[in-house]
Amino acid sequence: MITITSTVLGLSGAELKFGAMPGRIKEGTDKVLGNFVSTVARENRSQKYPPELPNQRYVRTGRFGRGWTSGRITQNRHYIDNTASARGRLYARYVVGNSEGGGQARIHQGRWRVFRKDLDARLPKLVKELDDEIKRISQ
Repeated sequence: MITITSTVLGLSGAELKFGAMPGRIKEGTDKVLGNFVSTVARENRSQKYPPELPNQRYVRTGRFGRGWTSGRITQNRHYIDNTASARGRLYARYVVGNSEGGGQARIHQGRWRVFRKDLDARLPKLVKELDDEIKRISQ
């Protein structure tokens, strides 16, 4: 049985990795997982900012959108992260929540998706893509 582990890294990112599996399947699943994290990061980068609030003083810089990254750590171990910072401090957790999906600043609640919930909602699609790839390789 292949296990998928979804671990949130630091304050704003996630690491996805698999347990043990046969060698030739690893390459196919690594590609699927890489495509998945790349898509999630790209879609988060292109997410539209919510409408400005009345009397909003904050000037939008686009740093948060540009802060989404993804990559490969090792085979079948990839990450998604947001490294947006202001004055040397990471702030993505206040916008999209922390590792448990909490910690989102009140001003952002209901205006920005909680990243953890968004990631968890996408996992069934990832599982199906992995299952399809494993079946394809096993034929």
